[in-house]
Amino acid sequence: MPKDVYTDPKYPVHVVTGAAGNRELINSFENPKPEWSAVRLEEYSFTTMNVTVDQMVITQWNDSATNPAIIDQFTIKKSKPTVWERIEAAFIFYMRYFL
Repeated sequence: MPKDVYTDPKYPVHVVTGAAGNRELINSFENPKPEWSAVRLEEYSFTTMNVTVDQMVITQWNDSATNPAIIDQFTIKKSKPTVWERIEAAFIFYMRYFL
């Protein structure tokens, strides 16, 4: 289980993942690292996202076919229904009991 768990973030979360590597050293990162930048990698990798109703787990893996390893991982959890889910539940209740 990831150690970084964000439960009910107040604002939208944007995950930017692009891990084409930087073996040519053509471009380098801005230093110091901006506050909004969580992880920086200069190697090839790929990202998986496992999504369920109440959470999303984002995992970044190295590019090794023989020995895959997790480079970074975090979870975004939702513990309470959104406004649209409450509206949908009310609509379903109405349809079931009043029609």
